[in-house]
Amino acid sequence: MAACTAGRRSFMELLGHYGLTEILAYAEELHNYAERLTRA
Repeated sequence: MAACTAGRRSFMELLGHYGLTEILAYAEELHNYAERLTRA
């Protein structure tokens, strides 16, 4: 459970620093990258 709490805290820090729009853009790019690797 402590790992979930630490992960949530870290994610909230990222959100506060970069903002939701940028976090979502990076998440989408990471998803696209993983898909490209899978299809290669």
